[in-house]
Amino acid sequence: MNEAINLREEAFRLTHRWPIVLVFCLVGVLIGWGLSIFWPSSYRAAKEVYIGLNAYRALSDRNAAQIANVQFNNLDDYKNWQMANLNAIVKSETIMDETLRRLQSQDSYWQEVSQSDLSDMLRVYWRNAGKWRLVAENRDPVRAVQAVTAWHEVVLERVRTAIRQSQQVMILDGDLQAINAAQAGITARRAEIDTLRSEMQNWLETATQWPVDRTLSQDERWRLQNPLELTSPNFNWQPLLDAFPSSDVPAPSYVEWLNRVMVTLDNEIQSLQAQMTALEAQKALVVDQYQQASQNSFGLSANLQIERISDDLPQPYPIRPTGLLVFVGCLLGLLFWMMLKLTRLSLR
Repeated sequence: MNEAINLREEAFRLTHRWPIVLVFCLVGVLIGWGLSIFWPSSYRAAKEVYIGLNAYRALSDRNAAQIANVQFNNLDDYKNWQMANLNAIVKSETIMDETLRRLQSQDSYWQEVSQSDLSDMLRVYWRNAGKWRLVAENRDPVRAVQAVTAWHEVVLERVRTAIRQSQQVMILDGDLQAINAAQAGITARRAEIDTLRSEMQNWLETATQWPVDRTLSQDERWRLQNPLELTSPNFNWQPLLDAFPSSDVPAPSYVEWLNRVMVTLDNEIQSLQAQMTALEAQKALVVDQYQQASQNSFGLSANLQIERISDDLPQPYPIRPTGLLVFVGCLLGLLFWMMLKLTRLSLR
């Protein structure tokens, strides 16, 4: 009971020594104010951009999969990689160099700043697709505004260019698939023509040995004519079928007709070879364009979107305001006084 009464009296006595408390708080305020003078705060300026992503073609985006060296199996993996990739791009050396070049053309202050120094000033904050925050920090608020403004513009331009290149990759990928399909068709057609030519060549060698007055049976005529009728209709065989000798003509007429067939088949083979050569040249050109566009796209999705949110100049603000340091100093002074009193009470 006496201990409780003593604690109550001690608390009453301490709370009435407010001048001492005020002195400790004032000392803390002075320390905080002194820190704000001898440890001046940097300034921060920020610009925001909107990032959108339509991932409906995520699983078929071969360009991103090739650059990431990963096969995306779900939309979340694709979206997360796109966001991480974009984060790396906005701090890439290419963008930092262009930003520094523009800053140096605006203000001589930036002539002495290196690319790594500029990179250390800049930060990007994001959680997901949506609003991304580009931030620059500098002791001079004017420099912070200059840095984030130039960076903001370079990011918008370069990322939009990369997205356009990615869209071009999609178009070129479709062209490559069309060329591959055409080449497959020509290859199949060439195999069919080669088989037919080999069969007609055998007939021609046989026909040259027939007696002059020999006529063909109905079955032989059918076996000679039928391969043309069964061949793919991609080529117009009708003129040759119309010129097929009648049943009562002698063997030399069939030799003449077979020679005409061989000439037609040889011309078709040459035509197919010319088409294949043209497709190979076209494919080489498209592949080169595809690789260049893929490299310039940095793997960004063709369905990625980046937009500016505001054209207003950013308003710089101190990271450590003087008022905040003064307030913290006041609290620390009060806490120090309380620790001293508690220590004295525990010793008693």
